[in-house]
Amino acid sequence: MKGNIDVIYMAIMLVVIVLVLIVCGMIFDVVKAANIFPTGTPAGNGFAGFENGLHIMDAFPLIIVIAVGLATIGSAFLLETNPLYFVIALLTDGFVIILTSVFSNMFTGLWASSPTIASAANSFPLSVLVMQYFPIIAFGLAVLIGIGMYAKGRRY
Repeated sequence: MKGNIDVIYMAIMLVVIVLVLIVCGMIFDVVKAANIFPTGTPAGNGFAGFENGLHIMDAFPLIIVIAVGLATIGSAFLLETNPLYFVIALLTDGFVIILTSVFSNMFTGLWASSPTIASAANSFPLSVLVMQYFPIIAFGLAVLIGIGMYAKGRRY
């Protein structure tokens, strides 16, 4: 059951990271509109570097999904399994799909409810894309983890 639980941890971690990115984007937009750091000054140059770094971090949720997914699928080959586990895995997979669907709908509702959040979220297209398709990604990972756990030979 360890492989499926990793997807739940990834889901929670991903939601937190995407929400932190969007909040940082909102704060950045407010500070940028206030023009506190004039262009050409050292503080303005640092602020421009922060803007570049913030947009580079847009790929971070996608990297997390790929890295944690590959690590979980790879570790699924190392776990000893029992045929009875299949029923428990199906129940856990159902819970994972429901949980990621709730997270995806929560994110979409949050994004659609406020124009401020929507403008900040539009600065992070990869994060929005990952959250939009997160239930499908989680289902794919759950299937691949199940295949990985039962693809190896059995020793009884």
